Amino acid sequence: MSKSSDVRIALGACGVTEWDADDRGCGSADVPLCAEGLAEADRIARLLADEAVALVLHGPDEASEATATAVARRQDARKRKVEGLTEMGLGLWEGLKRSEFEERYPTASKGWREDPASVSAPEGETLAEADERIVGELARTLERSKAGDAAIAVILRPIAFGLAVCWLKGLPMGSWREAGSDAGPVLWHTAARSELKGVRTRARAREWTGRAPRPSKV
Repeated sequence: MSKSSDVRIALGACGVTEWDADDRGCGSADVPLCAEGLAEADRIARLLADEAVALVLHGPDEASEATATAVARRQDARKRKVEGLTEMGLGLWEGLKRSEFEERYPTASKGWREDPASVSAPEGETLAEADERIVGELARTLERSKAGDAAIAVILRPIAFGLAVCWLKGLPMGSWREAGSDAGPVLWHTAARSELKGVRTRARAREWTGRAPRPSKV
């Protein structure tokens, strides 16, 4: 299948996991979809059914793959695992319920709500690191993929989804939560392949974060 000058992209939000349903921070932990998440995966597949999808990209975790499988099966599309699309690593925050997180890390929990780029989890990634990795891998993979006139679907976990939405809409990465929520379960976007090829994520991350020191691990 040939490359066209533009790439039609469908960003899809991964279904919720068992930890999401239990109000636990999931991050990059590999947790399966819950019953609600399975229903959401089917809904995503239905929402994408009106437009031809040739390829479904997804991260390596079980929930992302299950959501991508639902989309690919309905479309009879190819499916590809992309390690670089792994959700942001939340380190020692992963598995904590919201109430536990707020009790153990009161300063960090406030920062994560109000200015997520200002804090990072112990043994986890900073938001800028996750943004650089996810957006960089997404741009490279999309630019190189062959889909002809069909779309390429990308299934992402919540933070990765929000960061990708921010990138495509030109929003600051710190607004990932609101951007992801406003986008809904699926965001359609057409990007010029030349623009994807020109992405320089390290410069972009510096532009968005300035020259401030690395956020402290709280």
